[in-house]
Amino acid sequence: EQGHGDDEIDWKNLNASLNMNTQLRKSLLRSVMSSVDIDDAYNRLEIAGVLKKDGVLQREAVRVLLQCCEIEREYNSFYAVLIQRLCMNSKSVSITVQYALWDVFKQLTNLNKRKIHHLARLTG
Repeated sequence: EQGHGDDEIDWKNLNASLNMNTQLRKSLLRSVMSSVDIDDAYNRLEIAGVLKKDGVLQREAVRVLLQCCEIEREYNSFYAVLIQRLCMNSKSVSITVQYALWDVFKQLTNLNKRKIHHLARLTG
């Protein structure tokens, strides 16, 4: 359960492919994807303020985490464990995750099988 590390990522292409069109999304993506492990990712998100009751920041962080989970070639439990840890430490993040998943489930018919599989494992 590890992140990717900063050296092996093409940030420009990744930002474009995930529609990371704001500085906040790009920053959150880089924080998560360049982390070395779950503790590092959690600490980076905590420092960014995700555990505070800032609805915009929490929504964007959760969306970025869900998108990261969806794009992996193989399911990576890193995102599930990270989301779970964030939820355990913040009731507002837990509620934000619930709403974000509802939004994803509304679009279920538009997702490919890999994304559905990853989301099923994430929520299972």
